[in-house]
Amino acid sequence: YCADIEMYDRFLPKYRAAVIPRKLLGVRRHVGQGSNTRVAFDEAIEIYTTAIHLHSERGNTVSEGICTGNLGSALAVQERWVEAEATLREASRLKC
Repeated sequence: YCADIEMYDRFLPKYRAAVIPRKLLGVRRHVGQGSNTRVAFDEAIEIYTTAIHLHSERGNTVSEGICTGNLGSALAVQERWVEAEATLREASRLKC
């Protein structure tokens, strides 16, 4: 999702775009999907941070606000991962 937004941010200032009001393809989900991994959220944080600066420079306050909200969500998830990893390390240390 974040990589798509970043692509649109680069694409739309240079090319024409249109909305096609019908479903063109489906969404595929599977167990090995990487979009809900820590690496994906780290990438999302980087993309949203860059997008906030880009939209700020362009004066696009709506997109800047959306990216800021999404960045906050991604940072909250990242913090939960850090806490969970610390808890797992501590539990592993206590077992030894």
